[in-house]
Amino acid sequence: MNGKNKNGILIKINMKNIKRIMLVVVAVAIMSLTASAGNFRWGIKGGMSVNNLHFNEEIKNDLLNAENQLGFSGGVMLEYMLPITNLSIDGSVMYVHRNTLENSKGEQLKRDFVEIPVHVKYSLYVPVVGKAVIPYVFLGPSVAFKLGETDIEEFVRNRKCEVGFNVGLGVELFSHFQISGNYGMGLTKALDYVGSEVELNGVESKESYWTITAAIVF
Repeated sequence: MNGKNKNGILIKINMKNIKRIMLVVVAVAIMSLTASAGNFRWGIKGGMSVNNLHFNEEIKNDLLNAENQLGFSGGVMLEYMLPITNLSIDGSVMYVHRNTLENSKGEQLKRDFVEIPVHVKYSLYVPVVGKAVIPYVFLGPSVAFKLGETDIEEFVRNRKCEVGFNVGLGVELFSHFQISGNYGMGLTKALDYVGSEVELNGVESKESYWTITAAIVF
């Protein structure tokens, strides 16, 4: 009985030590995040875009027009300045509205998304102008989730999720204003073929877009 009691005591002691270690780790993590909070900036951003969807020739020529369609976006951003000089990571949650399709009846088919782009940004600090003018380049992936209905024609529907990749450049003014332009390319199909009387092997529909964005950061 005594041996069992001793083992039980040892187990309890070990469990207490583990709990204490976990509490210390959590406390250190919270302190580290608090200490590095100065490396975070957040902001509000909005922009305009020109979108294109690339189809098989049968769709493009006869059934849908998807060239040079205007759209807009707006949302919030969070930027983290990495300890490595001149590098940062910024992520955004954006509402994106795209008039990217026109059907055979001449009707605009509106497409709305919640898009989450995540970019790695490299800033170039010029000694002459200091922080008044800071050019930068960026690249990274984005994921867009379709809002609302997905069907756009009897034979075609939007995909619920699109994955893309962006590359661009911009300038930051007086540490609070950012203006940027980027080119985005779809890595997955934007539309699915669901069948019709038209004989098609499938809808090849990867999206591309040019976007100009302005942001205020704090």
